[in-house]
This record gives sequence, C-alpha cells and structure tokens, in this order.
Amino acid sequence: MATLSELVEGLAYVTRIPEATVFAYGRFAREAGAINQKGRGRAAAEMSATDAANLLIAVGGTAVTREAGDAVRRYRPMRGSIYDFSRAPIKDVILTWLKPLGLLLDDQHETGPEFRLKADFGEFMEFLLVEAATGGLQRLLRRIPAAEIPDDLLASWIRTDSEHLDEDVDDWVEKGLVQLKAPDEIRFGEDVELAITFVRTYPRVDVEFKRMWRGAETVFQVTFYPARSVSAEIDALRVAATLTQHAIFGVAWLLSNQLRPEALRGRGLLRLDQRLRRGGGAGQERGQDHPRGKAMTSKLRHLERVGENVENDIRRCGRSVLCIVAEADARSFAYTIGNWIVGLPELLIIGTAKGALLNDLSQMMIARGAAFADGELVNLGGKYPAKIIDADQRAQAGYTIQAGQYHGHEDYRVQQVLMPDRNGRFPDDPECQRPYSTLPVLRRP
Repeated sequence: MATLSELVEGLAYVTRIPEATVFAYGRFAREAGAINQKGRGRAAAEMSATDAANLLIAVGGTAVTREAGDAVRRYRPMRGSIYDFSRAPIKDVILTWLKPLGLLLDDQHETGPEFRLKADFGEFMEFLLVEAATGGLQRLLRRIPAAEIPDDLLASWIRTDSEHLDEDVDDWVEKGLVQLKAPDEIRFGEDVELAITFVRTYPRVDVEFKRMWRGAETVFQVTFYPARSVSAEIDALRVAATLTQHAIFGVAWLLSNQLRPEALRGRGLLRLDQRLRRGGGAGQERGQDHPRGKAMTSKLRHLERVGENVENDIRRCGRSVLCIVAEADARSFAYTIGNWIVGLPELLIIGTAKGALLNDLSQMMIARGAAFADGELVNLGGKYPAKIIDADQRAQAGYTIQAGQYHGHEDYRVQQVLMPDRNGRFPDDPECQRPYSTLPVLRRP
C-alpha cells in the first residue's frame, strides 16, 4: 500500500498541480481527520481506499487547501441520481456494474425505471478506485460503444452533400456505414472518457461516462447532490474542477503498488495512456458485495499478495499460473507468468480457470528447448489433442495483463491453447460445436 507522500507525488504528476499544493491538501485533510495520521517518514501510515478517495475529494472540491477537511465533509455524504442519455444499450451494463453500491428505485416512466444510489459519494469514489485497481473499470469503459467515421467517407459525403450528413451516428451504425470499434481498440481519453466534475459554487458532482460519437457525448451520468438543496441562483456563476480517468487510474495503481510515483515523473500522462492502451490494471474478479472501509483496503492488499505469490511460484517452480474466474458476462481464463524468462512464450487458455495443463505444456517446451509451432497439435493423454496457436496483442491487452506487469514490458510472446469439442473440432473450425465455438481465437495474422 502507498503512503500519503507517494500519493501526493503521483497525483501531482498526473494532474500537473504543484506537488507542494497537493501536499497542503493532504496535510489539511489529515489534520481534519479525513486521512490516516499514524506515523511519518519510514513509519508513515499506509493509505486505504478511504484515505485516497478523501484526498481526491479535497483536491476536486475546493481551490483553498485549508478547506480540504471542509470539502471532504461537504462532498462525501452527497447522494447520487442516475441519468441515461444514450440510445446505446449501455445503461444495463453500467447499472449491473453499480449494483454493489446499492440501487434504489427513484421513479418509473414509460421509458423505464430511474434509479439512485444507496451509497454516498465517498463510497462511490472508494469503489471507483478499487475497480480501477482490479480491472473492472477498464472492462466497463471498453464496453461503451464508440465509432470513428473514416475521413475519406466523410469527405465524400460532404463533397456530394449526402443525405447521411443529416443522420446520427447511430443511424450510420445501424445501416452498416460505420463500424463500432472493438473493445481492445478503444482508446481512453479519446474514444471514451470518465469525467468527475466538482461544481464548487453550487455543491454538486457530475460523474460522466462519455464517448466520441459525432462529437463528445455523455452516455451515462451519476449526479451527486447535497442532502439539503441550495438556491439554484448560486449556479449562475459556475466554478468547477474536473478529475479524469487519468487521476483515478494513477491513484488506484499507486495505492495498490502496481505503479511507483517516479514512473509518472515528466511524461506521466503519456505513460498512463500507454499503460491503459495495453490493458494495465490487474484483472481480478470482483465480488458481488460492495467492499467498504477496511474491506476495500483488504482487497488492495490482496493484489499485493497476488504479486508476492507470483514471485514465490516463479522462484520455486520457474513459473506461476494465474487462474481468473469469470464474472457473469465474461469467460474464465488462465495463463502462465515466467516462461518468457527462459525465452519461451507465456501460455493462455480461455474458457476455463483450470490451468494445471499449462504447467504440463510449459514443461514440454522446456524439455524440447523451443516453443510449439503455430497450429501444432499436442497430445495430453485425452481422446483428442490440444492445439497451440501464436496469439496477437489482444492476449497481452485483455488477458495476460499481470505477465506484462511482471516482465515490465509487453514485448513477450503468448501462445493460446485451444481445446476441442466432443467431436475433436477446435474453435477456429466453422463446424466446431458450442460452447467451444464461441470462445475467442486470438490467432496472430
């Protein structure tokens, strides 16, 4: 877990607020009891998700560092109402993601029910940090539909004064004129964006999930209001500060020791962009109940233990096999970490979290001193063999994330293990039977 000074240093790099200013926010928030006060120097207290959330609230909630404690007390208890602005079928996905925070029925309309959150804004920020650290927020953002119209197509429409110019992007997609981007092609900050805007003059927070459509478009929003309303006239002068996904991911990765502050020095935003594009953030399973307070910190500590277990496995056995149990709408998978140390590809299997066979296959590669050939059939003692294929960058971006974190780069090979259906056909065979036929095949072109 990170210390306050580490969070201050990293947040300063990401937001480009002077480090001394961020330090002052932290100091006054700590004096107000909003941040853990135990220890200094080497004995400094490790920050919890609550501490980190309160630091972000202080920075966003006021321009006066001495008011940090007041800002936390003002914004943290706010309650959120949910708004859906898109024709895209993203509402149900985000509502499912928000369920651990508690959904309360607010109203019922012809267009469907409206909800508000049971959790307050402080709990929402803690949840956001844990989701960023464990991969849930990345997966959610990649599910927001985004599209980009080719420049030459748009130019031809303008040149011919096409009727399509009067249509919406949704219409272009429905007609097949424009294709939605694949999840692994989504660029954070360009195709999709998370913006948390603190309105300081009229205390309110707008959490917006945005996408680039025909312009920047908010598809989903949670607005947090104080328990007691304030005169709307105050909003005639709107002073606001916005935190983006960069601040959230930066603090979350610092908090869970997936990133060191010095890694953000100088070109911090660029480095965060690069990390996000390659799928940074551990892909651990999220539980069904919202972990709060100490449970939040416990989950972040779990990430540290995962890293320690990986190192211990590699030290003892030469590799570690990470098994990821799927969430409701995803697939389980397992992969190795450590084969690349001896120049052999990491192995990935999708559709099961039982990764023992990856150890057997790894030992076969070590015994022969070479990787499997692309498309090679390997007998594991069953009725049918397994097939090994060379995987492309989708493997590193969406699956073998902690292997990249362990190796410190993404320039390592991955081979995917394909298992056959009951008739011996593999997922890359058009006649393969379900559910094997639905499994992704990440073959390198």
